[in-house]
Amino acid sequence: MRILIVDDDPGVRDFLRRAITREKHEVFTANNGEEGVLLFEEERPDLVLSDIRMPGMDGLAMLRAIRERSSECFVVMITGFGSEAIAVEALRLHANDYLSKPIGMDSVLQLLRRFGALAVDRELDLEIRSMVERRRLSMKIDNRREMTVKIVNYLVAETSGVFSADERQGIRLGLVELIMNAVEHGNLGITYEEKSAALREGECSLDSLYQDRLSDPVRANRRVTIEFSADRDMCEWIIRDEGEGFDWRKIADPLEDIRVLKPHGRGVFLSRFHFDELEYLGKGNAVRAAKHIRKETSG
Repeated sequence: MRILIVDDDPGVRDFLRRAITREKHEVFTANNGEEGVLLFEEERPDLVLSDIRMPGMDGLAMLRAIRERSSECFVVMITGFGSEAIAVEALRLHANDYLSKPIGMDSVLQLLRRFGALAVDRELDLEIRSMVERRRLSMKIDNRREMTVKIVNYLVAETSGVFSADERQGIRLGLVELIMNAVEHGNLGITYEEKSAALREGECSLDSLYQDRLSDPVRANRRVTIEFSADRDMCEWIIRDEGEGFDWRKIADPLEDIRVLKPHGRGVFLSRFHFDELEYLGKGNAVRAAKHIRKETSG
């Protein structure tokens, strides 16, 4: 495994480094949270082992930053005596486990065996995924905007082992825009101008706008259908709402004129940076996004 140790105590860092190196793992060390995040981005370790209490960016802040970048890396936090509440908070922030000080050699070896086996299983899972010729997934969602990010995370998880972490982040951002467009502008009929005015007035005004549209049973009962498919060369998402649609042929290309950020333009403008292909279909209530699989960046 590739393991990142983050601790401001040089004695603890050296102990962990020597113990882990003896087990034939590749080790990187950082003195604080800021340096830990930088090393994480550069080295993409399989496991991060970090103290919680550090000057500057502490372990919890670093954990949040890592989870914004990856949900796959194992993270184990090191806590001191009487820090049980902090350990629980770390688990709530999606740490995978914690070690209590003083750290014994047996605890380190047990941790390495457990997460080493999980890492091997994950690599095998990725290898098996690469054997799949084609995958399909179809889901139908309602108009709850608070569910959008969770739904997108579920969809992006289907591309694990196919795209790099940076590519998956781009896909995540693009899908959020496209699905929100389908809910807001498609199903609920909220115009760009209406949403902009509501945002200027505050989040409560936007909530009121949503509730007003959802009070219409016709709009409230509309759904967004998402179809995902993947083969060895490409992943594709088709997002279809049940709104009236629009004449997308009359809208200027946002990549050529970024001033044309109309109701159905902003999402396309942002999403085209994250996908290789993006096009509206039919009467404008469906959009197709695709990303090619580049063999040198998969994994």
